[in-house]
Amino acid sequence: MSVFLGTVAGAGLASGAFFGFQASSSDRLMGSNATDPRVVVVGIDDASVRAVGQWPFPRPVQADLLRKLTTAGVRLIGYDVLLDPPKPEDPPLIEAMKNVPVVVAIESDRLLLAGPRQPYGVNQLVLPAPAVLDAADAGLVNVFPDVDGVVRTIPLVARTPDGDHLPSLSLAMVLALEGIDTPLNVGPRGVAAGDRFVPTDAQSRLTVNYSSKLGDTSSEVVSAADVLAGRPLPQLKGAVALVGVVAPTLGDRHAAPIERSSNALPGVFIHANAVNTMLTRTYLSDDSSTATIAWVVGLALAVGIALVFLPLSAAVPVPFVLAIAYFLLAELRFSSGRVMNQVYPYLAMLAALVVGLVLKYLTEGRHRRRVNALFAQYVPPAVAARLVEEDRIDVSMEGERLDITVLFCDLRGFTAQSAKMEPSEVREMLDRYYLPLSQMILDHRGTIMQYVGDEIYALFGAPLPFEDHAQAAVDCAIEMARFRGELAGILAAEGLPPVYYGIGVNSGSAVLAHVGNQFRRQYSAIGDTVNIGARLCSQAREDQVCLSEETRRRMTEVPVELEDLGPIEFKNATRPIQVWRYTAGPGRTPSPPEPPKETAAQIV
Repeated sequence: MSVFLGTVAGAGLASGAFFGFQASSSDRLMGSNATDPRVVVVGIDDASVRAVGQWPFPRPVQADLLRKLTTAGVRLIGYDVLLDPPKPEDPPLIEAMKNVPVVVAIESDRLLLAGPRQPYGVNQLVLPAPAVLDAADAGLVNVFPDVDGVVRTIPLVARTPDGDHLPSLSLAMVLALEGIDTPLNVGPRGVAAGDRFVPTDAQSRLTVNYSSKLGDTSSEVVSAADVLAGRPLPQLKGAVALVGVVAPTLGDRHAAPIERSSNALPGVFIHANAVNTMLTRTYLSDDSSTATIAWVVGLALAVGIALVFLPLSAAVPVPFVLAIAYFLLAELRFSSGRVMNQVYPYLAMLAALVVGLVLKYLTEGRHRRRVNALFAQYVPPAVAARLVEEDRIDVSMEGERLDITVLFCDLRGFTAQSAKMEPSEVREMLDRYYLPLSQMILDHRGTIMQYVGDEIYALFGAPLPFEDHAQAAVDCAIEMARFRGELAGILAAEGLPPVYYGIGVNSGSAVLAHVGNQFRRQYSAIGDTVNIGARLCSQAREDQVCLSEETRRRMTEVPVELEDLGPIEFKNATRPIQVWRYTAGPGRTPSPPEPPKETAAQIV
C-alpha cells in the first residue's frame, strides 16, 4: 500500500497535480523571514500624488526626489518607475543619478517560456533614454505569477533576443550594492556573479522569501511626499531604497503569499522582498520529488504498521500525531530554507488510515464470524467481543494452559426421583434448578461449560483469565449452597418436589482448547484439575461444598465455617487430596436471583 501511494505521489508530482494546494499551504509559512534593516520602500502614495499634483511626476520632480534621497544618505536606489519615453527634461534627472548608484526599471511587453529548463525570454523591451542607461544600471521589473495568480517567484534573469542575460531589478541592485561588475553565469541550479551565488530553479526563477515587514500595510514605508518635503528621515541613512508606486489607484499590484487578496501587493514590495531574500541569504528550495516520495512511503507505512500491531484505540491517533509532527518539522525546515511538500504526505496518511481501517474492519469482521461460529452459541456477545479485542481468538482455538478453578454441582437422588415424574415436570424442575444457579455463575464471572443431565459444570478463569478465580468460584459455590432451601420453596409453590445438590470446587492447571471435528466442536478443559473437581462434587452431600487444598490456598478470604476433612484418596488420583468442606446452615439463603442476563462471563 505504501509503495502504491509513493507511486501515485510520484505521478502527481510529475504532472503538477495539487500544485495550488501545495503552494497555498506553503504560503502560510511566509512572513517570518528576517529583514535586512537597510531595505526601505519609498512609496509613491496618494499623499505624494496630491503633493505634486499629477502622476507620472514631471522629470524635474523625479530628479528632486533622487537628490533628496541622496541627501538623506541613501546608499543605493532601485527605481521601479519606467522612464520612457525620453524627454527634454531628462538632463537634471541624469545628473542626479551620478551622485548615488541607481538601478532603473526595464520592462518587457511579455515573458516567453523557451523551455522547461531554460530562463524566460523577453520580447519587446521598454527602455529609458540611452543617456539614462549610461548613468545607471538597469533591471527587469516583470513578475510572473503562478497558475493561481500568486507571485511566489521572480525571473532572476531573462534571455534577450540576442542571447544575453538581463538581470532582474532586485539582482541588479544586489550586484551594484556589492560592487560586482562581472558577467552573469547562469546554470540549472542558480545564477553566479563574482562571489555571489543565488540559487534558483531550472528556469532561473528565485523563490521570494517574503517578510511581513516588507508588505503594503507596513508602517515602515516612507512616503515620497515626506522625502520631497525634506522631512528628517533617519531610516534612509545607509538604506537600500526602492522607489515605486503604492497608491491603489496607480496599478502595479499583485497577489502575493503575504497579501493574497487580488491585486493586494504593489510590485515594488515584491522587488524589495527579493532584494531582502538575497541580502539575508534566506533562500527557499522545494524538497525533491524523491524526498517527498520517501516521506509518503514512510508515513503511510508507519500508519499501516500502527493499524496492524496496535489496538484500534491506540492506532487511530497515530496518523494525527504523525501529521502534527510532520507539520512542525515542515515549519522548522522552512526556517532553514527547505520547503517540504504539504499535500502528498498528508493525503498518504489519510489514505493509509482509511484503507487500513477498512481492512481492519473486514479482518475483525472475519474474526467476529469465527467467534460466532466457535463461541457465540456458548458465550454472551460481550465476551465474544472481548475475545476479539484482546486478540485471544487464535490462542483460544489452538489451546493454552491456564490456571483455573472448576465447579461441579450435581443433584442428589434425582435419577430415582425423575423416574416417578412426568417428563414435563422433569423439564420444569431442571429449568427452575439451572436458571438461578447459572445466573450466579455468570454473576461471579464464571464460564458455564456444560449441563450434563442434572449436573452443572463451570470454569472460572477461562477463556478470559483473571487473578481471583478461586475466590470467585468458592463465593459462587457458597451462594449456590445457601440458595438450595430457597429453591425448594420455589419448587413447592409450583407443586414440584424439592431438589438437593452437592458442589465440588478444585483449582489448578489445565489445557483449554476448542476441540472436535466437523460433526461437533466444543470448548473443553483437559487435565487432572477437572477430574478431581468432579470427584470432589461426588464427595459433597446435600447443601455441602467440598473444595481442595489447592483452591483454599489461592483464596484471599477463607470462610471460618470450613471443615478440614483431611487427605482423601479419589479414584484415578495420583495422590490423596486434602479436602475442606463447607455446609450451608439454615436461615442463610439469599433472595432468588433475577432471570439470566448477559454478562462478561461465558456459557460454553
